[in-house]
Amino acid sequence: MTNAPTQDTARTPIRIWILAMLTFLLAFLAAGCSVKKLAVNKLGDALASRSSGGTFSSDDLELIRDAVPFSLKLIEGLLAESPRRRGLLLAAASGFTQYSYAFVQQEAEALESRDLAVAQVRRDRARRLYLRARNYALRGLVLRVPGFEQALREDAAAATRRLRPQDVPLLYWAAASWGAAIALSKDGASGNCWCPWWPSPGSLAGWPRRWSRPPSPPSTPSSPKH
Repeated sequence: MTNAPTQDTARTPIRIWILAMLTFLLAFLAAGCSVKKLAVNKLGDALASRSSGGTFSSDDLELIRDAVPFSLKLIEGLLAESPRRRGLLLAAASGFTQYSYAFVQQEAEALESRDLAVAQVRRDRARRLYLRARNYALRGLVLRVPGFEQALREDAAAATRRLRPQDVPLLYWAAASWGAAIALSKDGASGNCWCPWWPSPGSLAGWPRRWSRPPSPPSTPSSPKH
């Protein structure tokens, strides 16, 4: 005589089905996260590849002025998803430096003769943006050389000798933004605007010559031709 199935026996297939569905759901979510991160990284690489000046190549200055803040916030949003992407950190460092110089600092200098108080507000904003750029550049350098920022404060020449050719763009934008922030600082090279003595050309004599060719410095976009 066959025994009637118990309640637990009847529920077994349901439990197996639920377990299978949960396993499938977890696998799908994991794959979704991977696809999302892949998309973020691809977009970040595309933005980083244009960070050497492509954003400023148009002769429509108003278009550039309106578009660049959106691009910078997009880069920061991508960094929130992929904080260890050096290409994104480079794009943020170069983008904030160039935007601050081309549009914020230049506007402050133009206003100085007409309204000194407003000009100072613009200058303070430019300084904050430069420091923001510096922080992104240092984050990128620290990713490959842990402890680099602290080492930079202790012995800049020794710290920079730990870098490699692929670190030069980040080092360049760190120095450019840091120096620009100091130039706009009321208290000079102190506090957040402290800057190490960057190695002199002589101290880099042992480096291959190709290492010492930084990216082109930021330049003010030329006025549209009429």
